[in-house]
Amino acid sequence: MFPSHMQLAQEEQALQAVAVECQKISEELSSTIDKLKAAGTRKVWTSFRQAVRLYWSQDQIEETLRKLRLARENLVIHLLVVMRYG
Repeated sequence: MFPSHMQLAQEEQALQAVAVECQKISEELSSTIDKLKAAGTRKVWTSFRQAVRLYWSQDQIEETLRKLRLARENLVIHLLVVMRYG
């Protein structure tokens, strides 16, 4: 039994929602990484501060990567559904 046109549209909408979530998460990760970059100088103090920020941000980065992995899994599932019934 094949899904109705309305159900397919719902699956496509779910796929789009996951793609939007992936975009948000990637922007969050990119923003976090940008904050860790040194201001263009190579002084010891700047490097030290950057290392401290990296250490403090490690949990945030790991959480963002976990979210990306979950979003990727959801994306694959929704793609398979759309491909199966599309």
